[in-house]
Amino acid sequence: MTSWPSDERLWRSVAQTLVGDILPALDGPTRDVALQLSGLARYATTRGSDPRPSRASRLAEILGIPGEPAWAQVADAASGVLCEARGLALSADEGSAQSASNATLESQARRIRDDLRAFLTEDLSTAAPLLDTFARHGSSAVSDAATRPDEVGALKQWFSEALGEPIRQFDSRLISGGHSRRMLDVTVQTDSETLRFVVRIEQGGVFATDGASEEAVMKALHLSGVPVARIRWSEPGSVLGRPFFVMERVEGDHDADLAALEVFAIELHRLHQMDVAGVRSAFEGAPGSPEEGIELAIARWEQAYLAASDCRVPLLDDAAAWLRANLHPTGALSVVHGDPGPGNFIHFDGQIRAITDWEFAHIGDAAEDWVYLAALRGVRVMDTDEWVAWLDQKVGVRYDADVWRAWTAFNLFKGACANLTAFHVFESEEMSGPNLLAVGTALYSRMLLRLSELIE
Repeated sequence: MTSWPSDERLWRSVAQTLVGDILPALDGPTRDVALQLSGLARYATTRGSDPRPSRASRLAEILGIPGEPAWAQVADAASGVLCEARGLALSADEGSAQSASNATLESQARRIRDDLRAFLTEDLSTAAPLLDTFARHGSSAVSDAATRPDEVGALKQWFSEALGEPIRQFDSRLISGGHSRRMLDVTVQTDSETLRFVVRIEQGGVFATDGASEEAVMKALHLSGVPVARIRWSEPGSVLGRPFFVMERVEGDHDADLAALEVFAIELHRLHQMDVAGVRSAFEGAPGSPEEGIELAIARWEQAYLAASDCRVPLLDDAAAWLRANLHPTGALSVVHGDPGPGNFIHFDGQIRAITDWEFAHIGDAAEDWVYLAALRGVRVMDTDEWVAWLDQKVGVRYDADVWRAWTAFNLFKGACANLTAFHVFESEEMSGPNLLAVGTALYSRMLLRLSELIE
């Protein structure tokens, strides 16, 4: 009889080989990849069986669903209960009487939320090996790793045609940082000059964004005087198999101290103050009013998660219902970056040379940017309370506690929905990087758990 090793033993062998034999011999980006693979192997070894059947049974009992329903059926029913209970809570806040049936529904909703949060806590523990080796979004540094020879050959020919002259020397290297696009640092030497570009390549729709929309926004903002890299060309996908666009490389520093952050905050405030009429046409489906902007922002991410998931996510539906009742405009419509802060701007000699990573840009409420900076992206620099005082002092941005809470909840909702798309891309085999799995499981669960606790 043929021997048949268990999946667990096979993955354990992979993990041990990576950690014991391969990692000690590597450094730089190659070591990072091997480290991610070791986390992936440890996750495969320790995660156990699919918990959804037992979780479905547990929630079905609360919901009164007979038999052994599938997770999708239970999730749909749970979403209905949570959203209905949110509506009752809003009515109670407005002074409506609390009936016995309403009290029963709210008790049921509380039990469902408690169980769903417990599931997320379990998921975070299970995905710990992925987080241990996760390559976090840091500075966009050029690595020592050259891109694949076939990719280099295709790009060299493409750039020769784009520039209209032969290329004497061509170099292409990976740029670290970020997950929505794969980026290459390209140096092109012709008979007359040496040029540097950044190639920004689509990655299967990660974060429910696309390069064509980002390109249109960047072009419009560049023409309006916003510090944005100049885009030179775009390619629909026949060269590398995926769409990409090419922008001129902006030289400067990605690392941000407080002095650089102050200059950035002033530039971000200037972006929010610009007249949106001049760039509106670059934003597909731009809202006509601040109130419409709120609804479109919630709907955008709700639709993104539904497109990426094979069933409803009750806590996301619960959050969307809460946001529709509690998120309100703080001012006129603005150009919103969507992911502002350290790592997403380039500075030099006291000036912002370029704001980068515009994939989340839209027309909406400036509070989204400020709260995202202070409550999420910027916490590596100082905590949120320090940011609140700092932003008031440096750019005169101030909100009350309810506004901070509501927009923090929105940014967590946006982050959870966006991160869920990474799992969808990983499952579809569009891309198979270990980082996508970490984003779509551990980071997604962490954001959703924090969101649900915040709105409770």
